[in-house]
Amino acid sequence: MRKPLFTLMLILFGLVERVSAAIYYVNLNAVGSNSGATWTDAFVDLQDAISISVFGDEIWVAQGVYKPTTGTSRSSSFVIKNGTQVYGGFNGTETDLNQRNVAVHTTVLSGEIGSGSASDNSYRVVRFSNVANQTRLDGFTITAAYNNQGGSSYGGGASSTASSPIIANCIFSGNYCSVGGGAINHSTSGILTLQNCVFDGNVGNTYGGGALRLYAGTINVSNCYFKSNQSDTYGGAIFLYEATLNISNSVFAGNIAQTTGSAIRVSDVGTLHLSNSLVVGNFAEQSGAITSSTFSNTSAHTIKNCTIAHNKQVNSTGSSLPCAVALNDEALVTNSIIYGNSNSIQILSTGLTFNNSITQSATNNATGTNVQYVDPQFILPGDVNNAPFDTTGLNYRMDLLSAGIDAGLNANASGSFDLSGNPRIHNNVIDLGAYEESFCVSSSEFTSNAPYTICGGTPITLEVNDGVEFVWSNGSTSSAINVTTAGTYSVVFIDDDGCRGDLSATITSSTNPVPTINFSGGSLNVANFSSYQWSFNGSPINGAATNAHIPIQGYGEYQVEVTNSSGCSGNSTFCLSPAELNANGPTTFCSGNSVILTASNGTSYVWSSGSLNPAITVNSSGTYTVNVFNADAGCSVLLQQQVTVNPNPNPTVTFNGTTFNTGTFSSYQWNFNSNPISGAAAQTYNPISTGNGQYSVTVTNAQGCEATSLNYNLTNLSLNNYENQEVSLFPNPIATGGLLTVELGSNYLGNNEIQIFGLTGALVLETTSSGNQITLRLPSLEAGLYLVRIVNALNIISEVKLVVTQ
Repeated sequence: MRKPLFTLMLILFGLVERVSAAIYYVNLNAVGSNSGATWTDAFVDLQDAISISVFGDEIWVAQGVYKPTTGTSRSSSFVIKNGTQVYGGFNGTETDLNQRNVAVHTTVLSGEIGSGSASDNSYRVVRFSNVANQTRLDGFTITAAYNNQGGSSYGGGASSTASSPIIANCIFSGNYCSVGGGAINHSTSGILTLQNCVFDGNVGNTYGGGALRLYAGTINVSNCYFKSNQSDTYGGAIFLYEATLNISNSVFAGNIAQTTGSAIRVSDVGTLHLSNSLVVGNFAEQSGAITSSTFSNTSAHTIKNCTIAHNKQVNSTGSSLPCAVALNDEALVTNSIIYGNSNSIQILSTGLTFNNSITQSATNNATGTNVQYVDPQFILPGDVNNAPFDTTGLNYRMDLLSAGIDAGLNANASGSFDLSGNPRIHNNVIDLGAYEESFCVSSSEFTSNAPYTICGGTPITLEVNDGVEFVWSNGSTSSAINVTTAGTYSVVFIDDDGCRGDLSATITSSTNPVPTINFSGGSLNVANFSSYQWSFNGSPINGAATNAHIPIQGYGEYQVEVTNSSGCSGNSTFCLSPAELNANGPTTFCSGNSVILTASNGTSYVWSSGSLNPAITVNSSGTYTVNVFNADAGCSVLLQQQVTVNPNPNPTVTFNGTTFNTGTFSSYQWNFNSNPISGAAAQTYNPISTGNGQYSVTVTNAQGCEATSLNYNLTNLSLNNYENQEVSLFPNPIATGGLLTVELGSNYLGNNEIQIFGLTGALVLETTSSGNQITLRLPSLEAGLYLVRIVNALNIISEVKLVVTQ
């Protein structure tokens, strides 16, 4: 009975040991027992190790080239089992996984199973089907897949179906699939993880994705390099459909798409999250390095801290997305640099959120918050005209003077490290683009301290102490700038220790104060300013620092220096002297008069007229100044007097046959034979009462100046002057109070106004009547000569002389 029990115990013991993970060794040059138990007895065929592996086992593969079959079946692949972890990169002596060197000990999984022509290679080199995330392929170069089956046979280098494998430290190179996914096709579901992989020179055609065709599920890509992959449709590196793609800390360079999306193409469905990545030198025949179906895709794509530059397209007019980056209106682009791409528009930003980034301004639709339209100053970028190109020999880090440094929004940071593996935030504020620049912070300051004010238009100089290289906000690269207009000026610089500095100064502008000194009430006074300092004969007066000063120092030259609230200064001088200037009469008078101006209490005098005498006679308008030097004061004062000489009027007299007239003035007085005519003080005068003789008018203008016109010699005044064939009066002469008949001609049909004036111009009768004959009873009038005036409806005026007797 004991023997069967012992046998059962051995069996159970063996099962327990088998449940724990095993390591199988593979070395195509091994010469041992081919059991896979040690490096000496390693399997020489990787398929042998895979076939006996179970969940949790590891397979260590030494350097060399391994093929999925020793035969010619193109359907043969390395089918990685669920939970198996397959590692390459060994030299065949290691005892610890950390001892391997993948870069040195190249381990190749090759689809080259045939005669050397690609047409007889394996369709796929590696396959994953329904495996969990404990499944791993790590440290291999996967190459020479040639999948030309067409139809729905996607993927060349590898395929992942409903699986969640981890593929790390691998190189996918020279793989081909006619319908898409030259390197890898992921479909159905699952989470595909790609870490530290290189995708180089893979081709995926009809349905896109030179390297990756991602159809459903979630794909996490980190620290990968996609270069020189190609699609004859879209997605030179990646084509995304019905999947969520998270890419971080990766590079896309030199990839080619014959239509759109030279780096990444997102179809109608699918979500892209790209961060801390570099997308440069890619080439599209139509448009875009990163494009989505902007009109139908509704996913919330994000691009954070990426540098997308110098990607080229050939035929932008043939594309509906003529730009380097085209995403939908749900997308967010932030902390990024999108610059130097050949597209006329760098980023199609209609509707999307575009913030804290650098791009180009010319013909660019991109607008947003804190967007800078400046050169990001890459250290050694590629030439867009040479695209496609990879990053060999290039450097897309920013120069320390770049405006992209410390220009991002920390809240939009994604991940803790930049593309180089350095901490993502340096100097407290995140940089733009894929790289975070590490630098020491300069303590240098401006050579002068604030406040900074342009006084009276005099430029001020802003200069950095200990600076070596500079970029000012006005474009200058000098160590100092002269500022002539108010505003905020900033400078980014590198100091002599190689540290980066960032300074700014707000410049204001102010006129220089001009104090005016007045002497009144025994005190010298100026207006209110911020500070004052009085001086006497060039020496500051101790304690004289207010806006008023009593000149106890006596006669002499006083000066005040003032500053305003902006710190600008100005000064003024005042000669306190006993000198005076007086006039012997009014200084405003009419032409023909004069005034004497006299300066006194001086030692010497200099008038503006050139006179050196104390007094001058003035008969014309002007401002007359005199510089008076007083020996006791030791200074000169400039005294002035305004003299105004008003012009006299120049009246002329005209006669229209019945009435004298003159121009418009302030007052009038008519004269007959040089004697004033009583009551004749209007602009016109009728000489009917005075008769023939010499007439003149004396007038005054608005300034009160008076003049008399030349005489007008009137010789032809008679009764005939007032005869009018249209108007007849009878009887004429007529006794006072009598009945007067007025007969009118044809011009006076209708209503007429009849007025009778005395010799003084007084109206003695006024009436209105119609018809050609009018009878009036005169009032009781004094005997003498009267005028009868008739005005018809057409304003035709006639005047006829009427003689009244007692």
